[in-house]
Amino acid sequence: MLRLPAIALAASMLLAASAAAQPACLPRSVTTPDSTGRLPSLQLGLAPAPTLCAYDMQDAPAGLGCWTVDAAKGALSASTTTGLPGHGRRVRADAAGCIDGFCVASGAAPPEPRLFAVSSSGTHAAMLDDEAVHVFDVRTKMRTVSIKLSDPQASDTTNVSNVPVRLLFVDDTIFVVGSDAGPFIGVWQFKADGRRLGRIVRNTQSGVDGETFNVFQGSVSLLGAGHIALADAGLRSMLVVPIGEGKPRLIRRTTASAPCSKTHMERMAEGDLTLPAACRAVVRRQFEPYFDASLVQLASGDFLVALTGPAQGELALLDARTLAEKRRIKPAKCPR
Repeated sequence: MLRLPAIALAASMLLAASAAAQPACLPRSVTTPDSTGRLPSLQLGLAPAPTLCAYDMQDAPAGLGCWTVDAAKGALSASTTTGLPGHGRRVRADAAGCIDGFCVASGAAPPEPRLFAVSSSGTHAAMLDDEAVHVFDVRTKMRTVSIKLSDPQASDTTNVSNVPVRLLFVDDTIFVVGSDAGPFIGVWQFKADGRRLGRIVRNTQSGVDGETFNVFQGSVSLLGAGHIALADAGLRSMLVVPIGEGKPRLIRRTTASAPCSKTHMERMAEGDLTLPAACRAVVRRQFEPYFDASLVQLASGDFLVALTGPAQGELALLDARTLAEKRRIKPAKCPR
């Protein structure tokens, strides 16, 4: 069981505070697709209680609200939180290339969105541009180190070969999530002092260079202080990665996939959902709600998951050992 001490909240670094308290129900905007058919992004984190936040899907996402989750009762309560500790967001820099006073460029720069995160400990911040991750001291707002995403002097396994799409900053470790043009998304680790830890592989425990853990149609989650989780397509398995000492732990989810064949599941993992009707129904019910699903671990050891797709707005409680669904939680939805 993972220990879950309270995480210092640094939400003011992520999003502007909202003056109005959120209702204890999910507004229709959280579960309704936009004009392009996209649903808002749901992220679950600890602030320090389990907290669900919703964001629209623009270049520089705006917060739609955050709610504290009572996993035992399946109820939501109003939360003044506007961002989750350690979770990066795409934020629009100002004309000088700065975000909340954290600056990379010495002169004027286009006010383009950049990935930005405050560490879960609240001591450091990270900003990612096209070439590097820039780390800052939160107290002084001075840059302490810049880490090249691709360094010819470094090992290839430490170079981010994909386009960065997400940033997590857990304790003193930075995680860059990179996506390529195909069905592949990998995760690379860096320390706040500039050390390059490399990509996360599926067989990390063997101590050899292995296959990069692919989170395409899966997810990357901050479980609590000291651990993150990488889930593969549809959460068929999950790698729990400790920060610092300790070995990663692979958990396979106990769930039925029949009548889907192995080939059907491989097609699903590659993003092909043109499956036979009976298999498609199983994928939609058992696996699609876990595409890009966000998890935290509760004090009991069980995992709480914010589901997506056809189950957007619902949560699930998963067994700590098997990841089997123990129950679905359906928070109240606002009438408007």
